[in-house]
This record gives sequence, structure tokens and C-alpha cells, in this order.
Amino acid sequence: MIKVYSPKERSLSKSELECLYEIVRIAYAETEEVMFGKNYIRISFDDFKEFVERGDIFYALLNDEVVGGIRHYHVDSNTYSFGLLAADFNHSGKGIGNALIQRVEEEANKKGVDYIQIEILRPLNEEVSIKNRISAWYQRLGYQSTVTLPLEEVNKQKAQETIVPCAFDYYKKQV
Repeated sequence: MIKVYSPKERSLSKSELECLYEIVRIAYAETEEVMFGKNYIRISFDDFKEFVERGDIFYALLNDEVVGGIRHYHVDSNTYSFGLLAADFNHSGKGIGNALIQRVEEEANKKGVDYIQIEILRPLNEEVSIKNRISAWYQRLGYQSTVTLPLEEVNKQKAQETIVPCAFDYYKKQV
């Protein structure tokens, strides 16, 4: 059974934190290679650790093994969001992502917001099967596509890091 915790509810050991970071690092290196090139590092260990220490990360355990995580945060007073969603590829199909998103949705309800907004970064001129699967999955979870914006309009610095033109597809769900 998958259990999802905040580090404030159950502290991560040093080795668990390192394992969680590796899951995130590997997930983004593989799913965003087309956009950023080989060996892409989405977030530094120190920045990730800071999110954990602030309580901005939920993490999933399966049989007492760290198998995934997600960052959650306010966008504004009425909107919540999540990012850095990653699950151990060795445990695909076990519901880790669903459990993590469910926990974020519960947190959003506690915070009294009306919406959760998320985005998917994708290349503009190339189909990437994992990005299509993620989009379809979010839509099955009730997230509706709202707008697509070129990356350079949203984050000029990140746009300069990409090796192909990219866009953010935004999705929203009422909670």
C-alpha cells in the first residue's frame, strides 16, 4: 500500500532524501531530454533539500521504500499547484502518481483554494510520447486544458536553456 507523507509528519532519513532526489533527477533527465539534452538536471540537490525542509514536498512510500515525490505550493490566494512530480520507474503502474496528486488535492482543499493549476512543458515541433501520456492522464484526473504559452513568454531564462522551441500547456481543476 502506498502511503504519502509530508516531511513534517515523518522525517526523511539522509538516505531516503538522497533516494527521493535521485528519483526526481532520473525522471526529469529522461522525460525532458528532447528539450534540454542529455544529463539534464531539473533541480539541484540543495534546492530540492530546501523544498523538503520547508515542507513543500510530499513523498510516497511503498513497503517502507521511497518511491516518489511531488512539490506543492500556492500560485495565488485562490489557486494551488504542483510540480516536480516523479515516481520510481521501477514501480510504474502502481498508483504512485495518483496517490501523490490526491494528497496535493487534499492539501489544496485544506488551504481553501478553488483551483489547482498545473503545466506541462513540451517541445513545440516534436511529439514526445511521455508528454502525451502525461497530458491524457491529467485529463483523466479531471484537469482541463486552458491555454498554451510559448516558454519564452513564461520564463525567458529557462527558454534559453532548451535546445528546441518549447511551450507550457496549462491545465486547471476545480477542487
